[in-house]
Amino acid sequence: MKALLEVDRTVTMQDRVNNYRREFPKSHLCVVNDHIEGLWIIGHSYASGYSREWYGAYPSSLLRRIMAIFPELKPFHLFSGWVDADWTLDLHRKSRARIRGDAHDLPLRPESLELIVADPPYTEEDAKHYGMPMVRRTRVLGECWHALKPEGFLVWLDLMYPQFVLFDQYKYDLYGIVGVIISTMHRIRQLTFLTKVE
Repeated sequence: MKALLEVDRTVTMQDRVNNYRREFPKSHLCVVNDHIEGLWIIGHSYASGYSREWYGAYPSSLLRRIMAIFPELKPFHLFSGWVDADWTLDLHRKSRARIRGDAHDLPLRPESLELIVADPPYTEEDAKHYGMPMVRRTRVLGECWHALKPEGFLVWLDLMYPQFVLFDQYKYDLYGIVGVIISTMHRIRQLTFLTKVE
């Protein structure tokens, strides 16, 4: 697989936040110390599009928000489910994934990607609903590290803060953290933005 575009190294963290604010002026995102912080309240429009048809699918507006931060990149989606995009991977046979595969053993060349967006099942109950085994997060984070170019980005949506320094072998730096509130009576999720460290 060819690399999916290139990270523009001249774009600063503040530039990325400013680009996001142009597209979503009423949403909170800022640079605090050396990383991005924010809180996104998506609202009741979450049920539009594919999120209605696929259990656990994130709202399409969430992906638009992520891409407002990384407009020059084309994301590779892990656990893609119902996402209709060019570069997707999912193990579930009913997903729309372009590549049917296991995130625990990514079928990708090392250092071939600039941006990975991952939305794994959060709990054993979620995994059971999908008919899939529970994700071994540490293993998948390692696989992502191998697939990312140096300073490439991993955007991880979950209920917990991922262990991003893995046994001194695979290292990430924190680039940002955003709370995601979909609607009332939904779990509050967290987007963690990581960059690969060599």
